[in-house]
Amino acid sequence: MKIILKHVIFISLLIIIVSYGYKQEDIKRVINTAKSKTLQPNNQTSKKKEVAELFTHNLKNGHNLVKLMDDNWTLLYYADDRCSGSTEGEKINLSKPEIDKTIIINVKNDSEYAWACDKRAPYYYDFTFDLNKQIENWDNFELQSSDYSDSPKKEKDVFYILGAGDSDYIKLTIGAKNLITKLKYSSIDPG
Repeated sequence: MKIILKHVIFISLLIIIVSYGYKQEDIKRVINTAKSKTLQPNNQTSKKKEVAELFTHNLKNGHNLVKLMDDNWTLLYYADDRCSGSTEGEKINLSKPEIDKTIIINVKNDSEYAWACDKRAPYYYDFTFDLNKQIENWDNFELQSSDYSDSPKKEKDVFYILGAGDSDYIKLTIGAKNLITKLKYSSIDPG
C-alpha cells in the first residue's frame, strides 16, 4: 500500500512539474530526489537485516555471536519427533555471553502427538542446549525474512535461518536496538 501511495505522489509531482513548465534541470533534480525517496528502503529494516545476515555468517563459520545479542534475550526450544512427541521450553533473561555457552533449559516432553511409539505421560526435564552442537549437521544456512512469506501471520523484524532441510531452523527476533531479543531453535521430524 505504501509503495502504491509513493508512486501516486511521484506521478502527481511529475504532472505538476510539467504543467508549470519548469526548466529541464529543475525537472531532473526533482525526479531524482523523488526517486531516491521512493526507492530508499527503511533504514531500520535494513539494519535489522544486516544483523540477521551477520548472525547467519558468524553461526555458519563458528564465530562469536555475543555482540549481536541483546543484554536480556530469550531462548525458545522446540523439537517434534515421531516417537517421543513434542519437546519445548523457554529460558528468559539470558545475558549476551550465554549465546556462545551451553544453556540448561527446562523443557516439557509430551508424546500426545507421537505416532511411531507408545504414548507416555508428559514430563519435564533439564535439556542441555548448545547452539553449535545443534547445527553440527546443518548442510545449509539460508536466511529468510517473514516479509517474503505469503503467510497472513507475517511478523515484523523476524528472520529465519533454514538448515538441515526445512525441518531445522532458527527464528530470530530483532529488537529496537538492532540486537537479537529472541532466538527460537526448532527441529521437526520430517517423517
